[in-house]
Amino acid sequence: MTNEGILDRARELLRIEARAIERCAEKLDHRFLEAIELIRETHKKGKKLILMGMGKSHYVAGKLAASFMSTGITAVFVHPAEAFHGDLGGIHQDDLCILISKSGATPELLGLIPFFKGNNPVISITGNVKSHLALASTLSLDAAVEKEACPINMLPTASTTAALAVGDALVSVFAEDQGFDRKTFAGYHPGGSIGKRLNFTISQVMVGLDQTPHGSAAQSIATVASKMSDQPVGAYCIVNEKLELIGILTDGDMKRILSKGIPATTAVSEVMNPSPITVGPDLLIDNAIAVMEQKSRPVNCSPVVDANNKLLGVVRLHDLI
Repeated sequence: MTNEGILDRARELLRIEARAIERCAEKLDHRFLEAIELIRETHKKGKKLILMGMGKSHYVAGKLAASFMSTGITAVFVHPAEAFHGDLGGIHQDDLCILISKSGATPELLGLIPFFKGNNPVISITGNVKSHLALASTLSLDAAVEKEACPINMLPTASTTAALAVGDALVSVFAEDQGFDRKTFAGYHPGGSIGKRLNFTISQVMVGLDQTPHGSAAQSIATVASKMSDQPVGAYCIVNEKLELIGILTDGDMKRILSKGIPATTAVSEVMNPSPITVGPDLLIDNAIAVMEQKSRPVNCSPVVDANNKLLGVVRLHDLI
């Protein structure tokens, strides 16, 4: 295949998967509403969700279990084969079982159905709503696809994408229904970059005043450029005698100034940005990112000021992500 042929094929495969998700969206009906109600009831009773799948579907089930856990409902992945060898002991009365199978004929899942009857409601996410698994379930959600996104129409691609998308819809709608918000999510996800964004404040990651180049508006561009080189944090903050912020010059600003041939003896007051985007020290990182990435005026470096506009330091976008 030529390079262009490879790209064309990749685009085609991605469009197949996109159409599969769109088709799932069009087929949503009362069964989805009933599934959400089952999840609600399970949560109210203090019971858990049991996610199962074989083959590639078991990865989908595992991901969905982890996503549900992030919303505050207890959810676990149980491998169907292991369930036959003791793990059924972890499935209790009124736990809700969510089974994922493209064919709806997965023997390991079908073999477990008799052990659920009368004790556990079952939701199946399957590519065949007329399959044995679908008919044996309390309700079945349709994740059928027209074809797989692979050359031989067999490798699970569009089908696993569709099943995952339907499952993600369950997770997201349930979370919204429960009033799930960023504060709640922060409590369940304290680690990693997400935990950092939701739990840390600017004061915990900013560059302090002692490492932030700053000075008066009377200084020359040449002096400021030298100080920016000595303390390379991405910006120079202009302050008055009370350390109140009155302007900023970023690395990008300096490059544009030099490219225009403005004399190096020019005072920074003539070229500074007098209305910089600032953040407070107690602002959560996630909120600060939203401020710094606003579409109308995105910035990579922002001064940190207190309630009286006194300079405390700077924060860089790459420190927040």
